[in-house]
Amino acid sequence: MDLEWATHPTVLLVNMLAAFRLTRIVVADAFPLGPIRLRFTNWANERWTPLQNYLHKDEAVRLEPDGVDTPRGVSPADVRKVKAYDFTAPLAYLATCYWCAGLYVSVVVALLASTGPWWMWAAVPLAVSAAVGILANFSD
Repeated sequence: MDLEWATHPTVLLVNMLAAFRLTRIVVADAFPLGPIRLRFTNWANERWTPLQNYLHKDEAVRLEPDGVDTPRGVSPADVRKVKAYDFTAPLAYLATCYWCAGLYVSVVVALLASTGPWWMWAAVPLAVSAAVGILANFSD
């Protein structure tokens, strides 16, 4: 297993930028994964019982003793769960959270970088794309 990517600063930077770009593709970009991410998050949200209980109950709100606003007929525990994940199912949250997606994308990049120099053919264009995107944000 080749670990040059972890010790050489330039190669490490290229892999970090490649991981950033891949994370952005997974979490936020409309193309190419946007429709897949939308279908996945909708699928996950439709199956998460606390969210469905929260969304499909009477909209009258009561204030619980612990300070949680609760739609009538929904347990305060369900409300806390739903709010903790920003009104998204935990499984869907993994696909929309930069920190979550960044972790598993980084693991994949580290494994690919360890397989040999062929990975740089994919990593360099991803890194350049990430750098261009970052710089474009500063130019606006």
